[in-house]
Amino acid sequence: MTTLLFAPDRWTFGGTDLSTYAVLVSQVTGADEFPELRGEDAPFTGLPGRRPMGKVADSKRIALALFVNSLDASGALAESTNRKQARKNLEALYTVFGKRSQQALVRYLPDATNRTAQAEVVAVTDFVDETSGEAFGLVVDFELADPYMYGANVVVTGATPTASTDLTLVHPGTVRGGRLLLDYTGPVSNPRITNLGNGQYVEALVTVASAKHLLVDCTAFTALNDGANAIGSIRHSGSVRFLEVDPGSQILRVTSTTPGGSLTATFSPPYL
Repeated sequence: MTTLLFAPDRWTFGGTDLSTYAVLVSQVTGADEFPELRGEDAPFTGLPGRRPMGKVADSKRIALALFVNSLDASGALAESTNRKQARKNLEALYTVFGKRSQQALVRYLPDATNRTAQAEVVAVTDFVDETSGEAFGLVVDFELADPYMYGANVVVTGATPTASTDLTLVHPGTVRGGRLLLDYTGPVSNPRITNLGNGQYVEALVTVASAKHLLVDCTAFTALNDGANAIGSIRHSGSVRFLEVDPGSQILRVTSTTPGGSLTATFSPPYL
């Protein structure tokens, strides 16, 4: 297989490269657009207009226009005719698109980084066959239930030997995110982490034994203290999610009633 590095946008879906001699992305719609907001402002009797209410990003669609060629992925004609090769390429795509379940949609940027979203094929439209089966054009619509694409994890690790320890986390993405996993290693009691940038905090009113782990998953809304469910001990403030991180640099302050051990914070940065 040959990946065409000169393609304006390189994409893969479900592990299938969409930038080869067999199939190539020719146009992209929606990838850099903001998702619509879910929710609305509330009307109040006797007051003009509406009272502003908090809103969240809704799901998002990305459309890829694909050109299906009559060569195989390496640039050769593996079948006896162009028509057979083009049809084989098309049906190979359809075996991936036809699963109708979330798969990894990956976008490769010019700086060699990549961003990944979980997406589902919801439509294949604008099918064009102007060369009697020797090449095809089609538009594939992907639904992103989570509207953002995510870059490489940002990991911040530090010892927490005192009652207050500051850790710096740099969010390289473009929107506020809450995909954060907090891994405390004991001994520590009642650890709290506060984002000094937005004032949000999450704490666990538990005691973590020496060398044991407290895992607080801010995405899944779970907490495990040495494997035992500790969700009833979680307190948080400032957001529906346990803790959120804004783009740019911010200080995460770790406090506890009995300091010790360490913290590893793993953050998945979201991008539009």
